[in-house]
Amino acid sequence: MTVEMFLALLLGFSVLASLVTEAIKKLFSADGNITAFIVSIIVGLAGTLIYYQLCSIDFTFNNVIYAILMGLASSLVSQLGYDKIKEAIQKFLI
Repeated sequence: MTVEMFLALLLGFSVLASLVTEAIKKLFSADGNITAFIVSIIVGLAGTLIYYQLCSIDFTFNNVIYAILMGLASSLVSQLGYDKIKEAIQKFLI
């Protein structure tokens, strides 16, 4: 996986995880940080494994570790990213 593909997947997974987290928070009144962490790890891990399957990449030990790391990176980006963007939008609207 190239750096460009890693960043593109990370962007997609973090956006998807943020949207799913906001939907879950609105539907179930769940805690935002824990929900974002769990959802983004699942989205990042599953999305990376789907990418491996579509690109015919073997499921080696290293690739599974990379998928887990993608889930952790996705959780970090989605937790920090959404709150910062929300604050910036509110600052410009007020």
